[in-house]
Amino acid sequence: MEFEHVTFDLPHGTFHALQGGDPDGQPTLVLQGFPDHPPTARPFLAELGRRGRHVVAPWLRGYAPSPTAGPFDMAALTSDVLALIGRWSPGRAVELVGHNWGGAITYDACVTAPERIERAVTLAFPHPLTFLSRPRLAQLRRSWYMGLFQLPGSGWMVTARDLALIDLLWRQWSPSLSLDPALQAELHEHLRASMPAPLKYYRGCCDPACLGRCAAYLSRSGRPCCSSTVPTTAASSSRRSTTDIGSPPRTRWKSSPMSVTSCTSRPPRRSRNGSRHGPSSGSLVQAEVRTVDNVARFGGEEFVVLLRETDLGNAFLFAERLRQQISGGAIEAGGKKIVSVTALFDLPRPTGRP
Repeated sequence: MEFEHVTFDLPHGTFHALQGGDPDGQPTLVLQGFPDHPPTARPFLAELGRRGRHVVAPWLRGYAPSPTAGPFDMAALTSDVLALIGRWSPGRAVELVGHNWGGAITYDACVTAPERIERAVTLAFPHPLTFLSRPRLAQLRRSWYMGLFQLPGSGWMVTARDLALIDLLWRQWSPSLSLDPALQAELHEHLRASMPAPLKYYRGCCDPACLGRCAAYLSRSGRPCCSSTVPTTAASSSRRSTTDIGSPPRTRWKSSPMSVTSCTSRPPRRSRNGSRHGPSSGSLVQAEVRTVDNVARFGGEEFVVLLRETDLGNAFLFAERLRQQISGGAIEAGGKKIVSVTALFDLPRPTGRP
């Protein structure tokens, strides 16, 4: 499926985007994460288009060829997206899909202008209050790059040795994905033209004023400041390789029970000769689901399962049964069990249901 390069004149400047799919279909806006840009998501965008959606994936503020000038606070980033929605789809609410920083903007857009968004999906980015209220040492270790980006000269470190740090992050976050060399070269070119603007997203979130607002949010009692009436699905993922948005329209939610389960399992390690040990989590997931269910794979051993005609209690039983199946496997070497397979499950329930 072909996607054309289009531009939108917005208050902050001229924003560039890829556009394709069915012009009469459901408007669907896909927001990128770091360190990425729309062309690497073409297979995902094309799948959305084949499913009857009209898709736009913009280069966000800070990513050339869109404007690279700040500010980069959340209000400014969200204002760009809402202005784009107003220009592109003024009479119809959009589906909003956000990966990584695009997920953060998605959450804020759902709170700021819920009437403009039909439903939303976030990838690889938990709700900000969940992330901030449950800090874990393991997650802090994985977020080492956020600290690095606060340092003077970090822009030089990122671009050194032909963006070797960017390639390292891709390998760590998407170990099962091999990026086409031409796409990698195109990504490098755009990131070089963008630096250090993409790093300023991270500097903005660590600004004392921003941290003070987050602390106030966490200490506030009553209705959460980031609550929204927009039906939202959150899923852990390494890269945008899913083949399904993963939820039916609002009318379907009101007519029948539906639950969403996300599953992330630790992938079996490779031996020195490259062979893999242990069961495939994907085969176990496929064996447990029914023909009416939908499974979306996000990369590596990460899945989202849409359980139709299933209430939250039965979804919990499904997740527990699958956990037992996955936990029964192990990685072996020399005929001995050396590492057990672990799995993490989440049961997000769509908001806005009766």
